[in-house]
Order: sequence, then C-alpha cells, then structure tokens
Amino acid sequence: MSLATLFESFDTIPDPDSGPAPPGEEWLAGHAAGLAEGRAQAGAEQVALRAETAQAIADLGLAFAEAQALVLSQLAPLFATLAERIVPRILHETLGAALLDELTVAAQEIAGAPLTLRVAEADRPVLEAVLPLIPGTRVEVVTDPRLGPGQALIAVGDTARSLDLDRLGRDISAAMAALSDLIQGQRQNG
Repeated sequence: MSLATLFESFDTIPDPDSGPAPPGEEWLAGHAAGLAEGRAQAGAEQVALRAETAQAIADLGLAFAEAQALVLSQLAPLFATLAERIVPRILHETLGAALLDELTVAAQEIAGAPLTLRVAEADRPVLEAVLPLIPGTRVEVVTDPRLGPGQALIAVGDTARSLDLDRLGRDISAAMAALSDLIQGQRQNG
C-alpha cells in the first residue's frame, strides 16, 4: 500500500452542485420569524429583570433609611445624657489641666512678670492645686464673683486671656441637643 492511497487527493476540484442544497424560502422565513420572536422574548425578560432590580434597590434604600432612623433614635437618649451629665462633668474635671496649659503659655510669653488669675470661688481649690506645677512663675489668684464655674481670666499687665469651659459645655450640649432634635424630627417624618 502506498502513501498516495492513504491520503485524500486535492488535485481535483469538487463539483459545487454535489454539496448540500441551500435553505429554501420557507426555512429562511421560519428562521427570521423565530429569530425575531427570540429577540422580543429576550428583550421582555431584560425589561422585567431591570424592573425587579430597580425595585430591589429601592427596597434596600428604604430598609437602610429605616435602619438608620432606628439606630439614630436609639442613640438619642445617649446624646441627651452626654449633653446633660457627662460633658459638664468632664469639663469641670479638666479645668485644672486647661488652666495649666494656658498658664504655661502665658508664663513663657511674659518671662517672669506676675500673672493675675481671676476665677470663680468654686474653682479656687482646683487652681491652687495646679499652681505648684508652674515653677518660677508668680501667680496671684483673685476670686471674681462675676465669673461662673469653669470661667477664668488670665491677666498680665494690661493684656488678658479668657478661658470659658462653661460656654464650651453649653455649646457642646446645644449641638448634641440639636442632633437629638434632628433625629426626633426624622423619626416623626418617617
């Protein structure tokens, strides 16, 4: 057996009429109708899927807004407690540290000149505990009935600085109360 008989010969050109017949008019019309119907069905499914997706996203947005409103409404009492009890206590307890910072800066600026510190009567013990922490500075503590708790006036000659932790506490409390009011308004409005 020779190699020439094992392989197909490409020396001759096949007859074009010997292949399968092209599709007929009926087949082409059926194919076009089926293709159009399939495309219409796919388009309808796509529209339905888009509508379902949009509804699911809208439901998630509504669920998120409800969850956010619920969490914020649960936090409202915490904000109220912070504003009414904790912030004023923290500010009162940090008066000494705040005054120490202010007095240290003032003492460095004046280089040995005497400082006058005006405070409320209730704050005097806190200040007298802080003064030994500023060595080499002469500080005269004067009780001023015009000042409230958490307020201080540091004077060097004719310049003065004020420290008002009471006002800071009121501002923080007002901001937290406004946040709480906003939360309550959102909960009522849905």
